[in-house]
Amino acid sequence: MNSKNRNCQFYLICLLCFLSIAWSSLYISLFQLGDNGVSVPFKILVGIMDGTIGVLPLILFRGKWRFLELLPVVLIPLVALANVLFLRNYGDMIPGRMYFMSQIADPTVIEAARASFRMSDFSLLLLPVAATSMLVIYRESVLSFKVRRRFLSGLSVSVLMLMLVVFAGSSRRTYKWHEGFTALDAIRETVSPVKSDWQSYMALGGLCGYVARCSVDIFNKPKEMSDDETERVKACLDRKNQDNFHGGECCRNGNLENLILIVVESLTSKVFDYPEKEIYMPCLSGLEKDPAALVVTKVVPQVLFGQSSDGQFMYNTGLLPLQDEALVLNYGDKDYPSLAKALGKESAEVIGESGSVWKHNVTTVSYGFGSLYDNASSTAKDKDREIFQKALDVCDSFRKGFFLFVSTLTMHDPYTDAKVDSPAEIGPMPGFTAEDINYLRRLNYFDNELCRFISGLKARGLFDKSLIVIASDHQIREEAASPAIIGQYIPWIILNSPVGGNVLSMVRQVDLFPTILEIFGKDYLFMGYPYSGLGRSILHADDEPSERDTVMEYEKEISRLLITRKYAPDVFRSKEPGNAQ
Repeated sequence: MNSKNRNCQFYLICLLCFLSIAWSSLYISLFQLGDNGVSVPFKILVGIMDGTIGVLPLILFRGKWRFLELLPVVLIPLVALANVLFLRNYGDMIPGRMYFMSQIADPTVIEAARASFRMSDFSLLLLPVAATSMLVIYRESVLSFKVRRRFLSGLSVSVLMLMLVVFAGSSRRTYKWHEGFTALDAIRETVSPVKSDWQSYMALGGLCGYVARCSVDIFNKPKEMSDDETERVKACLDRKNQDNFHGGECCRNGNLENLILIVVESLTSKVFDYPEKEIYMPCLSGLEKDPAALVVTKVVPQVLFGQSSDGQFMYNTGLLPLQDEALVLNYGDKDYPSLAKALGKESAEVIGESGSVWKHNVTTVSYGFGSLYDNASSTAKDKDREIFQKALDVCDSFRKGFFLFVSTLTMHDPYTDAKVDSPAEIGPMPGFTAEDINYLRRLNYFDNELCRFISGLKARGLFDKSLIVIASDHQIREEAASPAIIGQYIPWIILNSPVGGNVLSMVRQVDLFPTILEIFGKDYLFMGYPYSGLGRSILHADDEPSERDTVMEYEKEISRLLITRKYAPDVFRSKEPGNAQ
């Protein structure tokens, strides 16, 4: 074969490698991130930059070293596909350290990914396959091609110019969005390693910028909490304690010995809006009418990457999840404030999956639970039946007042074929898609098993002695169902509450922690300092609706400090003699 043909083959391979990486960048930024304030031409420019940087191993190296090009050609489209699926489920790109966690291959994660996969996603795999095939077929052309200095110089200048233009465009956009910023402020903000979300790194440097940030994230180490940060935390806790101090014990139920907190996957408040709810969830509908039940259908979900684990984190600790990483994976083993520690009762956690999933075996200790009962479900069909039966068995093992935390599973990603025995006949409904009906069938199964569980509690004489909280952990994934069941709120039902009825105001997930503390009349110290969580008790929500802020940016920052910083057990105690908390 003559040198001209070999050169053409080499350039064709370069083109395929370029297109493979550039398309991966464009597919995320154009079709997944959508209109995020970045223009289409700029996204295309960033994609071109990604593709050009991606082919550098072919140009810069010689001989067999050129086959290092297989790394970006194969890995970057796979990373792009993983992020596409993650974006559809969690609304952001994958945090850096999550790539090295075993939970990424957990069956529940795989099920969610499979359910959100689309035919168009195959386009991310076609170009890498073609480029890899050409690299193998025309191996001799790759090995023998000689890069001219003029071409190498031109490519190097092009890459530098592309990076400079992208950086200038990002800085200009930052300057326009932040009123009062100087040009220097805009540059500092652009290169800042800390963003509000992981999508932001795509806007700065495309997939190359995102991968670079992930690499930095791997080596990040927790910092010590400074004196200034300590005072900010204490000031926030003081304010929250004042918000949650209502005087007297009018909202305390002194007859309660136990707390049973049941977390339900993907339960949406929309299912409470239809007259057919008596058919598909008769148990929840009946509990909703109980005069001793506190019903809340306007709970603003505040979950992020972990969704289920973030919801459980809030319910257990009264803190907000991190905005830029999955906290239980990176900070699961800290000494957190918690309901289990505040109540001081025998306690246990019952989950259907393995304890290694989302670090349950670590967070159980961090939250102060006495025991973890994992793998409570052994089948795909009867998950919640087995989980609730295990929960009843655990109740029998307690000697006195207890706190039992139960996580259900049947409603996890409940939009695919409902492989459950639904007691009710749920056929087509006007305005409901097939995915919606699958959801209702799974809901019906959960509802039936919840009824069995409550009957089991009553048979054991535990129902009237227990505060039973049924709480959704997160909302339905937006693209998985129709507006018939997708809504902005999730529900709580609190049984045997001292205050009954419907809470009409909008509340937040983080508000459950102080609510439970108030019902049990508990004054709790965390690190020697009074702590009632970063939310506000919902028992008084309708009396103060205008005072409830759903944004909570300040509280997010305080949560971040308590989660990511290292601090001594006495850090919040007063340093002045005679003023120790």
